[in-house]
Amino acid sequence: MLNQYFQNIYKTYKAGDATEASYYPDLKNLLNNFLESKGIDPNITIQPRKTKAGIPDFTIRKSKDLVGYIEAKDLTIEDLQTIEHTEQVKRYKEKLPNFILTNYFDFWLWRR
Repeated sequence: MLNQYFQNIYKTYKAGDATEASYYPDLKNLLNNFLESKGIDPNITIQPRKTKAGIPDFTIRKSKDLVGYIEAKDLTIEDLQTIEHTEQVKRYKEKLPNFILTNYFDFWLWRR
């Protein structure tokens, strides 16, 4: 599962014109595959409606129940610590339950 994910990320990157959003389908496929392997039928929305905190890149639901949110940053951000204290990330950490920040390689989770 992870090997396929990294191959897909590399293929998207190798095209040479990828943006942060170009990798969304790769991440969604990884999340779907992982959750389905755990017996969960997920409902993942890319770029959902605006919340009180803003517009995170993904929402993850189990049926209609909200599981959490994901904010994905570009691959060029090698260290998530460099953006952990931005206004956007602080807002998401404070207001969104089960918030994940990722650069497609590292995944940081905050839970309430």
